[in-house]
Amino acid sequence: MVPGHYTSGAEGGASSPKDQVKRVGLLMPRNQIKSSERAIRKMLDDATAARFVKCGWIAAAVAGALTAVCAFLRIYGLNGFNFIDAALLLAMAYGIYRQSRVCAILALAYDLAQQAFLLAHGRRFDFFGLFVTIAFIVLYSLGIVGTFTMHSRRRSPAAAQAPP
Repeated sequence: MVPGHYTSGAEGGASSPKDQVKRVGLLMPRNQIKSSERAIRKMLDDATAARFVKCGWIAAAVAGALTAVCAFLRIYGLNGFNFIDAALLLAMAYGIYRQSRVCAILALAYDLAQQAFLLAHGRRFDFFGLFVTIAFIVLYSLGIVGTFTMHSRRRSPAAAQAPP
């Protein structure tokens, strides 16, 4: 086989790049994908994945707690309705703590939607606001990577009981 040709595992023949994208989601030969997966598994051990999850749930908990405090003190234009926002963030923090992939993705999506809403309504970023926004996006993204990594390493109960 010529390097750079795309194969689909079952046929063993060449397939189009379009079929390759449908099959694996990336446009690269299958052997490169497997080596990439192995490299990522080597980089992210269980302790690092647990730290990433911790970054995600702590970020959501801090955002929820700060939102609740600001709503209680009625500063930055927040009011009683923002307690719902705080409750959602704290619920997502608990979900990320429990390694829920859905909660990790929702926390990032919620933050991005909130920032888009604020920008659409005339918010201007200063340096500190931009730094905090980027920091939360990075922390939520780490939480996503950590939760997905932890779930990919879990073995099903049937596989754990089966003899090797």
